[in-house]
Amino acid sequence: MSKKTTNNTAVEKVMKEFNALGGARQNLTTQDIADLRKHAKLRTDLSLPEDELSDEQKVWKIIYTTLDENLEKMLGTKEKMNVDHLVQEMENLTTIQKALELKIKRHGDKDKGRFIFYLFLIAGFLLSWIFTNSFWWAVVLGLLAALIGLFIGSSIFESGYSQGRLGRYLLTLAKFTGSSALNRSGNQMLSKSVGLDELEKIDNDPNIIADLHKKLNELFDKQYAYMSLPHSKDVQYREKSDALHDEMLNPDKTNEEHIQTANIILKLADKITELSIGPLRKVNDEIQQTLAELNKEVKKVKGEQKKTKLMKWFNATNNLYLNRRVMANYTISSVEWDRKIPESIIKHNGDITVKMSSDLAVEMQRSTQMAKEAGDKDEKINNIRKKVANEIFGILE
Repeated sequence: MSKKTTNNTAVEKVMKEFNALGGARQNLTTQDIADLRKHAKLRTDLSLPEDELSDEQKVWKIIYTTLDENLEKMLGTKEKMNVDHLVQEMENLTTIQKALELKIKRHGDKDKGRFIFYLFLIAGFLLSWIFTNSFWWAVVLGLLAALIGLFIGSSIFESGYSQGRLGRYLLTLAKFTGSSALNRSGNQMLSKSVGLDELEKIDNDPNIIADLHKKLNELFDKQYAYMSLPHSKDVQYREKSDALHDEMLNPDKTNEEHIQTANIILKLADKITELSIGPLRKVNDEIQQTLAELNKEVKKVKGEQKKTKLMKWFNATNNLYLNRRVMANYTISSVEWDRKIPESIIKHNGDITVKMSSDLAVEMQRSTQMAKEAGDKDEKINNIRKKVANEIFGILE
């Protein structure tokens, strides 16, 4: 096979995946571009020179660069630098937290810091209850005693459990207060609790692929549940929204009534975004990140036969993810579309005669058709993945 053919095949494969993620949509928001850029970064290696990248990685690198430039145009150089800084901090924190979880998993039950934490928590609560005879004071003072226990475990016994938990508390506090000093302290505490040896062990844990397999199963279940929520009988979002749209567009109603109904639709969309769309976006990101980790782990496996089987399973899993992303993008977009007409009516003081862009109708029709096709294929793709997983892990899902 010629190099040109290989490159064309790589471009077609990458663009199919990119489009499945919503890259072909018009009027992408900054959030959309940031999400696509994040995926592109996971699919290539920005640290490697061009000649060491595979054909697909080269295409993803071009896509990443293009998206990065578009993001800078939309946000401005200074704001984009701030966003990139926050993204890098989150990536570093994610790596440290994974190493910490691995360390606690291996040594948590034997770590003195765990014993000290619960000793101070229980003792603080009981003593406070005895002396104050107040449940709430006992809770507050018990937590303060537990915090002191973490400081003792961290500084005197150099407990990884204490350092890690204290680091998490400091980072949580930093989010609420906006304190960069607390954020740095939390990151330093987490880094100290893990150590370079634990960071290296992430790459050599023999159980990590099985753990990622289990995690992906859970995430796919969550993803499907969040996608189905707007159409569920309990929530009935779609039925309510469609009925309200009909009421809003009733020409016999006054402009004030049109606006009132439009506001009700927007509140309904806000509610389903909180219940379904927000969590769905988060789960999509988690699946994407987990697949990137899985890809790296599978490539490290020694033994050609075993690696071939695992790659077959990874490809089947990635196909399910891409198919589900088409369905998820439709679920997310459909709620965004539900906002368009009410927002236009409110903007035009209740006038329902203002026409919407024809591009929106074309996009809605195209996305609906793609989602229908993806839905028809979902069970078949998932069954293929389950069959391959059963061959590798010996567990019928």
